[in-house]
Amino acid sequence: MRSRGRRPTRAREPPQSIARRREAPPLRLGLFWNHPAGCDRRSPVPRDYKETCLLPKTAFPMKGDLFKREPQWLARWESTRLYERILERPTEHRFVFHDGPPYANGHMHYGHILNNALKDFVTRSRNLLGERTRFIPGWDCHGLPIELNVDREVKRKKEQVSPTEMRVRCRDEAAKWVDVQRTERKRLGVLGTWEKPYLTMNPGFEAQVIRALKAFVANEIVYRGKKPVQWCWHCRTALAEAEVEYAEAHVSPSIYVKFALDAVGIEALRAKLPEGVTRVSAVIWTTTPWTIPANLAIAVHPALDYVVLKGADGEGLLVAASLAESVAKSAGLTEVVVGPVFKGELLVGLQGRHPFEARWSTLFGADHVESTAGTGLVHTAPGHGRDDYKLGTAHGLEAYAPVGDDGRYTGELGDGAKAMGLEGQFVFDANPVVEQHLRSVGALLHEPGQKITHKYPICWRCKSPLITRATTQWFIAMDEPMKAAGSDGRTLRQRALSEIDRLAADGALAEGEGVARGWVPSWGRERIRGMIEARPDWCISRQRIWGVPIPAVQHKATGEVVLTTELLDHVAGVFAERGADAWYSDDPTVLPAQIRCADGSLRPREEFTRDPSIIDVWFESGSSFYAVCEPEPDLGAKVDLYLEGSDQHRGWFHSSLLVGCAVLGEAPYRAVLTHGFVCDDQGRPYSKSDILRRQEARRDEITARVTKGEALDAVLSAMKSTWATPEKVAEAKKRLGKKTSLDDVALAIAQDDIEYIPPEKIIAEQGAELFRAWAVFVDYENDMPYSRAVLNQAIDAYRRVRNTLRFMLGALREEPAALVTEVALEPIDRWAMVRLGEVLAKCEKAYRQYAFREVFATAVEFCQDLSALYLDASKDRLYNDAADSPRRRSALATMQHLVRSLAAVIAPILPFSAEDVWDHLPAFAAKGDSVHLEFWPTVPAIEDGEALLRAVGRLRTLRDSVFATLEPAVQSWGVEKQAAKKAGREPGAGDVTFAPEARIDHARDAEVTLSLSEAERDELGPLSPQAAELLGLGALELVASPAQGGRVRVAPGPACDRCWRRRGDVGPDGLCPRCRHAVDVFDRAAGASA
Repeated sequence: MRSRGRRPTRAREPPQSIARRREAPPLRLGLFWNHPAGCDRRSPVPRDYKETCLLPKTAFPMKGDLFKREPQWLARWESTRLYERILERPTEHRFVFHDGPPYANGHMHYGHILNNALKDFVTRSRNLLGERTRFIPGWDCHGLPIELNVDREVKRKKEQVSPTEMRVRCRDEAAKWVDVQRTERKRLGVLGTWEKPYLTMNPGFEAQVIRALKAFVANEIVYRGKKPVQWCWHCRTALAEAEVEYAEAHVSPSIYVKFALDAVGIEALRAKLPEGVTRVSAVIWTTTPWTIPANLAIAVHPALDYVVLKGADGEGLLVAASLAESVAKSAGLTEVVVGPVFKGELLVGLQGRHPFEARWSTLFGADHVESTAGTGLVHTAPGHGRDDYKLGTAHGLEAYAPVGDDGRYTGELGDGAKAMGLEGQFVFDANPVVEQHLRSVGALLHEPGQKITHKYPICWRCKSPLITRATTQWFIAMDEPMKAAGSDGRTLRQRALSEIDRLAADGALAEGEGVARGWVPSWGRERIRGMIEARPDWCISRQRIWGVPIPAVQHKATGEVVLTTELLDHVAGVFAERGADAWYSDDPTVLPAQIRCADGSLRPREEFTRDPSIIDVWFESGSSFYAVCEPEPDLGAKVDLYLEGSDQHRGWFHSSLLVGCAVLGEAPYRAVLTHGFVCDDQGRPYSKSDILRRQEARRDEITARVTKGEALDAVLSAMKSTWATPEKVAEAKKRLGKKTSLDDVALAIAQDDIEYIPPEKIIAEQGAELFRAWAVFVDYENDMPYSRAVLNQAIDAYRRVRNTLRFMLGALREEPAALVTEVALEPIDRWAMVRLGEVLAKCEKAYRQYAFREVFATAVEFCQDLSALYLDASKDRLYNDAADSPRRRSALATMQHLVRSLAAVIAPILPFSAEDVWDHLPAFAAKGDSVHLEFWPTVPAIEDGEALLRAVGRLRTLRDSVFATLEPAVQSWGVEKQAAKKAGREPGAGDVTFAPEARIDHARDAEVTLSLSEAERDELGPLSPQAAELLGLGALELVASPAQGGRVRVAPGPACDRCWRRRGDVGPDGLCPRCRHAVDVFDRAAGASA
């Protein structure tokens, strides 16, 4: 019996057709499954040759245990100044990447993890490609999230806290979360200037924001006015477009209101009235009854068809012709009777009496009126709507909005509304009051209580429904010509749209160059273009404390408001030295000694008060390129890449574009890369808050159904709950028996059914590298699934790479190998270099196009390719050749280069694992102490590369034919041996006889003869002499013949006791010459060391 020793690591499973046989034990047709560490059968004292075989040896672990070891690498990188040393490497190229600042509020969530992983992929890959790339992490420290946190802390004492103290508290709150998030971001392996991040609350940044504002003032497109804005009554501030979210299923009142026309109006429509109609009302529809007190007009479309619908008691109802039927239905009319159709131009100038105020509402022509819903006549309150305001301004109407900051009616209400008791009432609470009053005065077309479910704007922070309210704010005009020196007279909107299109065109050119610029993916152009086209003037003022003040002043005596470039220059200088807190101090030097008014006169600063508003935080973050990159000589204001989630087309990408167009005259970025959102496997948002809402909804459903009398087990079964098993149901009932509330038990069930996996739990148990593997495994351009199943798929792909690298590290045996340029490479090794060159070219292009998934997929595919053929085919020479064998040295040099190159390729996406590989890679010339100090790998030129690729392609086909020929013989003999063992007889002595040449146990025992055409045989080219060894056969004969076919028999000669290969030259000692030499070399080395 041979001593076979320990089975070495397999690089590949055998073909599935063999591995999955059920009738017989698994066949060993794979290439060298068991290493033949045999003994000399002919010597009186058998020798175990295992020690003479160069089996794999490496300390590189099968399991990474990364959750334990990642912190060690992070500490080492920091102590060895890895990031700084990467930037200190000599290179002529640079790449400017700018971090979009996350809010310094709360812990990181999965969206942050994905975002930070992608950003680190960019900076690491660009540095690897030889482009010096700095990563300056930043945080958005101003704004509502921080201030609301502090509000909750001070509670009722807020009125006693001065603005200066409030800002100090906010600064501390922001700094706390910066520290928390910095630790979390670093834990992901992200390299950057963590000790010198940019913060929007830093004095230098605040000063640059003011200088950016100066560019808009210089272009004369900043103005102050009273206009309707989206207003959060809970946070008591105006909101920008980027701060508005939408509730998809908001429920609002739906009311039809009548405005009785005067006698002049009725007479004008006399010929259009149905028979019996003597009075006419214009009918409007609205979902905001609370705005009826502010109605000043009614909009109609001059080109739209209208009719007078005959209502109850002979009253005429003026509506759009296409909507007459739906209005009649809402009014409860059983019969639709209308007069002649006429155009809306006939209605322009008519008047309808307000239902409860002593004023008339004029009918004006307007293009925004539609005939798809409502009545075709639009309720117009210029202080509560964008279109309303535009129409009102055109006709000299006031932007009347009798609503305060808290969403309650003020004393500006008309007498009719005051008589209803609306003053001081919250607007949403007033809806039913207004509706009932309209009913009581005969102005409501239907019974009260009609509702509509629709999309409605809510505050991005507190989720409260918003109101549209006219307030005095600072705005940036989108459609006024820009007038600064050197300006071409285009408007901000025109310039922004032009830049969007220019970036798109540049992106199309870049695609042909194999790189990525412009909008990535390309649909980003349409998304941001539509937003720029439709957006209103930019409301840049906020009624809060924590932010950068708008440094405007108002003259106490005249009321004149001043915001000039001179004033901004002075204040920017103060902020640069002392920060924006200075604006809230009593120090008069915050303002220049003399302030120039509109008439050119200079007045002392003591005559002015400071504007209390702060600037929109989106203006701040939109100025970040100017505050962070522009002052740095090696960066500059023009950034190569912005990378954020797709929601930033209306956020950071949007505001940065507008600021760039004013400050630089162009977009501040060359490329904008967007990623999707993290979802569960059903496409629902995978966020803690969203999952909590779904858990609570399931809890409520369970509680409600059980409370109504349904059995708990039946409810859980119907809901397909994870608790629907008898054991879990029993556990639930046991908890209820211990007086645990039904709500609490139902919540526990819901939490198991709808699982949320905290990211810190994954990092603690499996390491941050897992998240990076997931981020590179999924398609980031779309919404990305996140679940345990998806994580497991990513882990599986990761392990394929790790195991392949581990095999090659084992082959290197922790000993230095020659460089590929120092040895004569074997044909199969030259093929590996050719394939590596293809992989490097593909991965380099993918990195330049931010196709990180393709990089990973290519690496995984290459590792599978190596395992499927090359590594198996190399085992014999690696294990059995002498240590100084040229063939073995060729394999080691190749594998060293493969490991070195693959470690570098995966380093940007899997930095911990790549460093692990590098640490275990034996030393070679110029090897640094970290893989992250490497530049992009190269391969030596291989002259016969194309021939080698064809040869290996033919070898793969040949392998399939070999196995198809060999499998039946090995399978039959295996079945016979199994039957003989059960019967207690010798194999081959049964009903079926087996000739000696048919008794084949393994591929290495077989001699295979195959028929090939001359062309097919020629394709093997340089691999022909090694084909048998590469396929793991004892012998291979290729017969030139057009007929396809093959024969298999036991290879001639005995098997070598060391390598187990059947050869005709095995000597009396049981060894082939190759193994005898290897043993001699081993013995001499052992003797020398002894």
